[in-house]
Amino acid sequence: ALKRDFHIDSVSISVSRRRQGGRLQVTRRMTVTVYPLRSGALRIPALRFGGHASRPLDVTVRRTGPGTPRVHFRAWIAPAQPLVRQVTTLHLTIRDEGSVQWEPIRLPSISGLYLRRLRATQRQEIIAGVQQTVRRYVWELMPLQAGDWTIPFPMLSAVRFGSPLQYPVPAVHFHADPTPAYLPVYVPIGRVSVQRHSLPTRLVVERPVHWTLTVTGRGLTRAGIIKLLGPLDSNARARFYSPTVTRQSGTTGDHTLQRWRVTVPFRPLRAGPLTLPKLSLAYFDPSTGRIASATAGGQQLAVVDPAAAWLRRSVYAIGCLVLVALAGYRARTRYRRFRQRRAALARIRQAGDLQALRHA
Repeated sequence: ALKRDFHIDSVSISVSRRRQGGRLQVTRRMTVTVYPLRSGALRIPALRFGGHASRPLDVTVRRTGPGTPRVHFRAWIAPAQPLVRQVTTLHLTIRDEGSVQWEPIRLPSISGLYLRRLRATQRQEIIAGVQQTVRRYVWELMPLQAGDWTIPFPMLSAVRFGSPLQYPVPAVHFHADPTPAYLPVYVPIGRVSVQRHSLPTRLVVERPVHWTLTVTGRGLTRAGIIKLLGPLDSNARARFYSPTVTRQSGTTGDHTLQRWRVTVPFRPLRAGPLTLPKLSLAYFDPSTGRIASATAGGQQLAVVDPAAAWLRRSVYAIGCLVLVALAGYRARTRYRRFRQRRAALARIRQAGDLQALRHA
């Protein structure tokens, strides 16, 4: 009967015996430590034991008083009405005067609801001219079934100057909408982005290349990304192999945001221009209620063949040598003819009589 208005923290029983007037008198004392769950006029009901009943006690609980710290709680989830399998965050903010030491918070496990503690932060703020300590706890939350959900918080234990304190926190209620039935389980709910890494502008035939992408989103899995990518069809210009997907550590403050590194190995088969295929990762956008996709690819690359280039250079060099040889041969022939003609003209000029001229 006490649990309606009080939190029972501990129960202890002591037994004492003594003789009085030749009779053994046994006294049992039960001490119950309770914390009121609400303010106002409360009643401790009559307790019955062994055919006897105690008198009910009326108590008045004040919201605050001397020596009691002012503490404010705020709990919420974002987004407020998620879909099934949508990654959501549960927030709890505790604001006090800075003299309260809080025990770790452990949420109970709830069937059909995935909960994972992410982080706890603490900072100082000036509110209404008073410096206060603000603690924020965050959990990753994912409903696995549609319907109304309630997340109860345990009694929060704290210590102030050696005095134990306990505070109730209102439960968080929300409704999870069903995911469309046509949506496969490996399609993430929430926006996904794809960032491609730069590739060399000139590739070499038969030399393996690693095409690297970074996929960022929530609710992603390695198997899901591989299914979303699908098989990459090889063609006459390139052969593509199965991608490898690895999880990367987050670099942003949002710990629910995942970063995956996708590496697609491929091998160019022919020299000339090569266009990478477009990769499309589908996701469900809750804001529009439709399936969208993040795309990457379509990059234009140039593939060169070193063997063919060497052969062309060799043929060009040999052709140049042949032309130089032919030109040298023709120049040598012309030079010989020039010398012979000059010698003949010299003999004609040197002829002194008719017989010598005829001989020349």
